[in-house]
Amino acid sequence: IAAQTIGVIFFSYQSMYVEMNVNKDLKRAVFTHLQTLSFSYYNVTPVGYLLSRVMSDTNRISSMLAWGLIDMMWSLVYVVGVFVAMFVLNWKLALIVLVVVPILALLTGFFQGRLLVSNRRQRKINSMITTAYNEGITGVRTSKTLVIEKDNDKSFQGLSGKMLRETTRAARMSGVYIAGVIFCGYLAAAIVLGRGGMMVHEHLMLLGTLSAFTSYAIGIFEP
Repeated sequence: IAAQTIGVIFFSYQSMYVEMNVNKDLKRAVFTHLQTLSFSYYNVTPVGYLLSRVMSDTNRISSMLAWGLIDMMWSLVYVVGVFVAMFVLNWKLALIVLVVVPILALLTGFFQGRLLVSNRRQRKINSMITTAYNEGITGVRTSKTLVIEKDNDKSFQGLSGKMLRETTRAARMSGVYIAGVIFCGYLAAAIVLGRGGMMVHEHLMLLGTLSAFTSYAIGIFEP
């Protein structure tokens, strides 16, 4: 347990260090690139779009590189190791567990594209909100002169409402997807318990092997 705790602390520190450095380098590279663009680009590009790219997008990329790759490698090694262990223990029951994998693949394919589109919409609306926020501050004198504060407030509330609806929609889809993944895990466990229980009853498998298979079947599909 102590070694595992030290390992978690070490990898967490390394991930944080990588995230900070990647974030810093990305922001510096984007800022340097912005200096090379023509004035016409800034005439047609909203400030919120630029801020969203420089701040929000770089943060997400650095977070994905620092934490996402480690999680992906850990999950890949874990899944491969679990399947190897199951095939070593009982290859027939392991093949039965693999029946659930196509269901999970179809579920992932169905939700992946929709979640990607929803996340892109959130980023676009976020840039629009940032633009409106910036223009509301820099153009406060013009707004007061033209007496359009209520119109600006109404427009900002409309953008906030769009962001709320899109975020809620993405959270709902993500919740359904995670629930589907968990269902696949318990479906695999049910198959293992059903077929494995018969094998234990017929003295073709030890009860400890069945217990291990059940844990493996649930652990593979944990989100």
